[in-house]
Amino acid sequence: MKPRFMPGFYDPYPGNPDYSHSSMDRHIRWESWVFGGLTRSTWKAIGGMTEFDVWVAIDMDFVARRQILDIRTKTMLEPDSFCVHQNHDIAGNVPTPRDMDKAISAGPIYNTSEEAIRSNLW
Repeated sequence: MKPRFMPGFYDPYPGNPDYSHSSMDRHIRWESWVFGGLTRSTWKAIGGMTEFDVWVAIDMDFVARRQILDIRTKTMLEPDSFCVHQNHDIAGNVPTPRDMDKAISAGPIYNTSEEAIRSNLW
C-alpha cells in the first residue's frame, strides 16, 4: 500500500498497538463490528440494527448476526479506499461507560440464521 504523508499520521500510538495507523495499514482483513459497506439488498436481507441501551451492544449484536448469516467483512486494499470511524470519546460527547461483558450479554444468542434476520426494512 502507498503510505500516507499527513504530518503525525504514523506517530507512536498510545493505545492498543493493533489500532495504530501503521498496524492498520498491514491488515489484510479486519472484522469490523459495524459493517458499513453493505449494499441496499444486503441491508434489506439482514434487516438493519437493533437498538440497545447498553454501550456497544448494538455493534456486538450486529456482528453476531453477520457471523451466523456468513456476511463477512472485506477489507478493500486499494489506494483510494478509506474507513470512517466515530470517536465516542472526544470532548463534548456523551460519556460512554465501557463494559464489554455487559455489552455482549445484552444481546440475544442466535442459534439459526432465521433468528438473526430482522423484518423492519421490508
